[in-house]
Amino acid sequence: MLNDPSGTDPPDDQHRPFRITPLLTDVSPTGVTGDLQFHDLFSSDLSVSGRVGLSGNVRSSFLFSVPGLSLNTSGLADLSATAAVDTNLGLGGLALRGGLVLGDLSDLHLVTTGAGTFRIPVPDRIALGGLPGSLLTAIPQGEGDVHLTGALLSGHFSLATFEASGSLAEGRFQGRLDARSIANVGRLHLDASGTVSPTGDVSLESARLNASVGVPGVRLDVQGTGTATTQGNLALRANADLRLFGLPSLHAEGTGTASTSGADFAGRFYGPGPLYTSYITGDFSLSTRTGISGSASVFGLTYTPGVTLSNPSPTPPGLAAAGGAPTSPWTPQGLTLGASYFQYQHGVFTYISGGFMPDLSQRILTNPRFGVSAEFHF
Repeated sequence: MLNDPSGTDPPDDQHRPFRITPLLTDVSPTGVTGDLQFHDLFSSDLSVSGRVGLSGNVRSSFLFSVPGLSLNTSGLADLSATAAVDTNLGLGGLALRGGLVLGDLSDLHLVTTGAGTFRIPVPDRIALGGLPGSLLTAIPQGEGDVHLTGALLSGHFSLATFEASGSLAEGRFQGRLDARSIANVGRLHLDASGTVSPTGDVSLESARLNASVGVPGVRLDVQGTGTATTQGNLALRANADLRLFGLPSLHAEGTGTASTSGADFAGRFYGPGPLYTSYITGDFSLSTRTGISGSASVFGLTYTPGVTLSNPSPTPPGLAAAGGAPTSPWTPQGLTLGASYFQYQHGVFTYISGGFMPDLSQRILTNPRFGVSAEFHF
């Protein structure tokens, strides 16, 4: 397949981790101030000094999608910005403040607000012929900070809150994220650090994750780390432990990579089921490019999903009235003492399960049942 982003063919964006499609954007300038002096007016070295400031508001609606996760929704962003340059102080700066709503307000949606500042060094005279490149090249030598707060809601009900902050100074950046779910059922802490090269390349050096989820009888603890590689990616390693009613249950572990272009993570899990009534083992894969997939095998006490059967040759109404309706066949389903295999891939769920399926009624001893049920997609 040929690809020609610089020619007449459209760029190949099928591997982008997410896509933003603007719908309607309104830009409203709110102020301009300045006191400028121009130098070398009649030469190729035309330059300017002094101070100038610009401010404005931007309001935009857009479509947001993550193809790998089959996520498609809409959003609204509202941003106010002030940019200023003062050659006498040798500084240029940008201050931002705004908010974002992602999703349907009547359903699950994300709301966040934040503010940030950024400053770069500027010369005492700025060559007009080099703009805007001369200012952009100073970004890695700049310094700034940002602070965000937000919440994940369902309608007007808050499910989780988060707070994030970041800073950049002397070519190094640091970031931090803390999140809590409703009633502190779940907690998450993430911090990361890295560098910005003089050419503007961003490199992640390290990251650390700690998370926990706990309700009466169930607790899940997760730890993860990330370390920079020579390829400029972040090598990920994580493990998790599940406890049920105070007893050790599933253990999961995995490895992967993450970069500014996407992330991939895969691993396995294994361990006893609830109250040691079964043993579970399986694997999983999470990717911003290919989506979510996984499989699990359960031995011992498991569950068999039900299958709806329809008669391809239903009894005519007249015959049914004379001879009675035929007895519906038993379909294997429910609590099972046996083995099951489940798989989820590309949004498709398949399984096969079989074993002893007790009749949970007064006939539990007199009506022993064994069966196998399966569902496959082609």
